[in-house]
Amino acid sequence: MSFNVDVVASASLKRVEHNIQYCSLAVLYYDYLLTLKDEIEYVWKQKWRISTFLYVLCRYALIANILYFLSISQGIPGMR
Repeated sequence: MSFNVDVVASASLKRVEHNIQYCSLAVLYYDYLLTLKDEIEYVWKQKWRISTFLYVLCRYALIANILYFLSISQGIPGMR
């Protein structure tokens, strides 16, 4: 049985891409867990200002972005 080298290389590259995406998501959640206590104290318990809104937008838009890219690349079953 012979395989097309391009197909095997493409499949390997796709697997590496998914692994990198999952690793980046794990690091992101790890960072969120490490800073959650400070975030609750300094962001969520304070009066909302434009800077608070921008902080939340920047911080949590990254999760949506990663989940979107995983779903369109079929990295998350059932999300497409």
